[in-house]
Amino acid sequence: VHKYGNTSAASIPIAMREMREDGLFTPLAGKLACMVAFGSGLSFGYFLVRV
Repeated sequence: VHKYGNTSAASIPIAMREMREDGLFTPLAGKLACMVAFGSGLSFGYFLVRV
């Protein structure tokens, strides 16, 4: 929140980009990763991506 504000639906792609920039996907190369985000109420989102 301090860096981007309330991003809501864009939080997963933003987190994925930051992880790539920080080199955190390197050990997972070629594997499936699941990213999950929770919002207010009962809202949530997720996706699977091969990194």
